[in-house]
Amino acid sequence: MDARLSASLPEIMTAREAATTGLASERTFGRWARAGKIPAIRLPNGQVRFRRADIEALLEPQATHDDVGSDGQEPLPGLGKAS
Repeated sequence: MDARLSASLPEIMTAREAATTGLASERTFGRWARAGKIPAIRLPNGQVRFRRADIEALLEPQATHDDVGSDGQEPLPGLGKAS
């Protein structure tokens, strides 16, 4: 995530603020929260908030199943799996 964008986001944010990351729309963040796909904080008045760290984690590249061989080793760049 761009450090400038990260620094400009509050630690706890609304769906609208989370949507400024470009990851998803405000409505999608709400749907993800209701479905349990993203950790969310539900306030006593029913409003939902998200932790910046949780949003940043979604923006980080994730290793896919194809990135790790059956032996559990990640391939070396340009060389394939380590022997």
